Amino acid sequence: MGRAFREAIRLKCTTAQRVRATVERHEGRPGTPLLGALATRYGTIPYRRTRSDAEGLALEVLHDAGRPPPQVNVEVGGEE
Repeated sequence: MGRAFREAIRLKCTTAQRVRATVERHEGRPGTPLLGALATRYGTIPYRRTRSDAEGLALEVLHDAGRPPPQVNVEVGGEE
């Protein structure tokens, strides 16, 4: 479920904030605790800039280690 959630954010199908708002509106329904936990866990990781699952996983490792997220897929000297 975590991978599907990450992909939905990466592909800009939704945001963690939108998922949290939906969870709040449907509190007590099946699945809302899991979705709320995923939104909390993945809400601060910048998946939308990644191009692969491997990049997303690297961001998670840094997040779990308490490190700030790096800039991902940015232009440097006119090159990405």
